[in-house]
Amino acid sequence: MHIALASRSGNPSTANTHEVPVVIQDLNACGRFTATVVKNISVRPSPQWLQDRLARSGMRSINNVVDASNFVMLELNQPTHAYDLSAIDGGFRVRFAEPNETIVTLDGATRELASSDIVIANGKNTAVGLGGVMGGLHSEVTPATTEIVLEAAWFPADTVLASAARHGLRSEASARFERGVDPFGAENSAARFVEILQLTCPDMVVCGAPQVVANESCPLSLTNITLRLSQVTRVLGISLSAAEVHALISPIGFVLQEKGSTDVSVGIPSWRPDCTSEVDVIEEIARHYGYDALGKSVPHSPVHGRLSLVQQRRRLVHEVLVEAGWCEAMPNPFLDPMATQLAGIDDTAQLALVNPLVAEESVLRVSLRPGLLRTIAYNQSHRVDDIHLYEVGHVYPRGKESLPDEQEMLCVMSVDSTDKDFSALQSWNLLVDALGIGAQVDQKSPPAGFHPGRSATLRRGKTIIGAIGEISPVVLKQHGIAGRVSCLELSLTTVLYEAPKPVAAKAVSRYPSSDVDLAFVVENSVAAADVHRAVRQGAGALAVAVDLFDVYRGKGVDAEARSLAFRIRLQAPDRTLTDDEVAAARQKCIDAAAKLGAQLRA
Repeated sequence: MHIALASRSGNPSTANTHEVPVVIQDLNACGRFTATVVKNISVRPSPQWLQDRLARSGMRSINNVVDASNFVMLELNQPTHAYDLSAIDGGFRVRFAEPNETIVTLDGATRELASSDIVIANGKNTAVGLGGVMGGLHSEVTPATTEIVLEAAWFPADTVLASAARHGLRSEASARFERGVDPFGAENSAARFVEILQLTCPDMVVCGAPQVVANESCPLSLTNITLRLSQVTRVLGISLSAAEVHALISPIGFVLQEKGSTDVSVGIPSWRPDCTSEVDVIEEIARHYGYDALGKSVPHSPVHGRLSLVQQRRRLVHEVLVEAGWCEAMPNPFLDPMATQLAGIDDTAQLALVNPLVAEESVLRVSLRPGLLRTIAYNQSHRVDDIHLYEVGHVYPRGKESLPDEQEMLCVMSVDSTDKDFSALQSWNLLVDALGIGAQVDQKSPPAGFHPGRSATLRRGKTIIGAIGEISPVVLKQHGIAGRVSCLELSLTTVLYEAPKPVAAKAVSRYPSSDVDLAFVVENSVAAADVHRAVRQGAGALAVAVDLFDVYRGKGVDAEARSLAFRIRLQAPDRTLTDDEVAAARQKCIDAAAKLGAQLRA
């Protein structure tokens, strides 16, 4: 809003044109540059109303010249800068900074310039301003200044943003260039500057109209966007003709250049750099039509909303574990740098935050285990012993590219793994049945941070999808956790995207089954899963269940071995098994286990 200038004594005097040579050396540094020379000025305090207006806008009053420039910037969104004409020394050169170039800005700081910083230099190629950000100290307006040259230019938004961030110098001018400035508003801004300055310098002389230099990098004064009237109807729910659209947006400078029955071409003025697409024009139509006048309508769709397969399977994971008695935990994804190492996990893949709020939360997690271990320790310190937790969340290990290798994981933990209802194996079995997934349980390569003799890796060929077992006693001691903790860690990124295999129904046999119990003595180096697999393969199609029901170490068994007792249930779908068939199947199981070095226990 303009201030009424009641004390204005008339138009400022105009002298012959005083041209200041302007050269835009680097076309990408500046698209349009204007220079206006004003002579016979006197630097003094601004009128009180102007000082008050600036103060209410959060800016302090400097002098009448600087205040006029700041007032115009606030009023017209066009940053301008006044230089002492004597410091220009033969004109302006707009370019990018040269190697090892420095400038002393108005705040008195000496700044080393980068090659992407825009420099406004004088005729001697000396930097007098950091384009779009701040002017130089040695060309500022002083109380002795009597002649100035006003600069108003258009600089690329991304270049100004980068310079301001690099130097930590975000000024009022840079904030406006970052958001977009009208490339063709310089002349109006110069005229308004002259009008304000004349209040305190009634005898000043303006040396001609602003001198303008532009190039092809300057945006167009009018940008055309095709507007589909059908799209207006689809988005807003109202039907408007081209004439109605014209009546709504022409008052804000939008121009309908072509009027058709279905599509119109809308010219976007240069002072609206935020309007770049069709939907932006539709937003302006809605704003001027009135949001309250649009009414409410529910769009019709032939497709009903539904959960995707991944969403359904993720919810199923939550339902299975909650119904079984586990509680969901939500630890912080940011960890202490030592938390990963204390959990027995390799910490070389973790990424540090650039600006952490606290040092204890300065890295991104690479596993869900550290957070749950800390939660269990916290609960035990508050005398809570019945702890059964799970978490579904993302981990962020270092990737080969610039972004981390983000994965969705599941971690299930329970204190006192002797409780079969809350063991890691039980949670794995529940998920296997619910999701229709499977994996090989590899006990030969225990995962890091787990008990070396009571854990296994979940594999699919060479691909590791998780880990199962008990947490290492060393890890538990470092966290101050008492008892035994069972843990299941599973990659949901892998299993959730798998389509479940259809369940094949099998007829229930009407014939009786026969149970055979076999106990084998095997060395500790032989995995129980391998013996289980061998026994089941030996029994063949007659085996409907093979269960390990006892593990014994002690008297009668070598110290380097253990006894594994299996119960094999045999049943045929079409007949009652004979004693000979049961005996033959029993012997095949013994022979299959013997290949692993297992001996039938007497």
